[in-house]
Amino acid sequence: MSGNTFKQNAWDRGELGRQWLKRIPEIVGEMEEKWNIKAGEPFDLSYNYVVPVEFENGEKAVLKIGLPDDEEFLTEAKALKIYDGDGIVRLYDFDVENMAMLIERVEPGQPLSELVDDIQATKILAGVIKRLDRSFSDDVDFPHVSNWMKGFKGYRERCYGSNGPLPLDLIERAEILSDHLIISMKKEFLVHGDLHHDNVLKGVGGQWIAIDPKGIIAETEYECAVMLRNPQSRIIQSKNLTELLKTRIIILSEELDVDPRRILDWGIVQTMLSAIWIEEDHGMGWDKEIMISRHLAEIEL
Repeated sequence: MSGNTFKQNAWDRGELGRQWLKRIPEIVGEMEEKWNIKAGEPFDLSYNYVVPVEFENGEKAVLKIGLPDDEEFLTEAKALKIYDGDGIVRLYDFDVENMAMLIERVEPGQPLSELVDDIQATKILAGVIKRLDRSFSDDVDFPHVSNWMKGFKGYRERCYGSNGPLPLDLIERAEILSDHLIISMKKEFLVHGDLHHDNVLKGVGGQWIAIDPKGIIAETEYECAVMLRNPQSRIIQSKNLTELLKTRIIILSEELDVDPRRILDWGIVQTMLSAIWIEEDHGMGWDKEIMISRHLAEIEL
């Protein structure tokens, strides 16, 4: 996203966001002194402030700064600590007072979205999932995927039942599927939660490394959902999108030894949930999600 979009996203958070924007140079300066780093120009920004940095010895890293009240930012830091660099960027340090992370920089950093071969990209994503899915202890404090499913109830309450802008048939189907999927989950893991082609980068030696985890408790089939509809700029141009999505589902189910039907159902649920989040945040711009949901709904396994 552009710098203007980043600023607008912060302004949309009200006075907290506006004050945070003003404080960013100060926070960067504090982190430069604390961690003995030098910050460069920021990357393409969306919600967090992310900038490349270097240590005195020339080693590279990334400084990532979040809003003061961003619970997802805290959860991301906790997830990175648990993953400890296995299949994902390593967390070097975390300053909770300034909501600042110092994390590994992936070089050369080519996103998986640039890989044209869709079958190969899908197999790479499956390989990343195998490395990231983690068993967890009962005392671990991460959000459960069922909490995210409350978005359907929130949408209906906000839109007075059936009067909302999103197609009612898809909303109802996704909500029914989500209820069934939640109660029938058998194996739950700590998963990335937002694993798609632009959140996987090529590292040294050709290894593919994930970035930006949400850190949620879910099943492996859910982890496959977000990648089905990405990268949107490419898949919406597909001459046979239904077949492309079906092929991805079959590959993922075979590589991960999981139920393809559950991958498909989670794909419908998560794509419609994304449409709800877009509607809630922006009031427009969910057309691609609706189109992809329609194609997913046509798949027969």
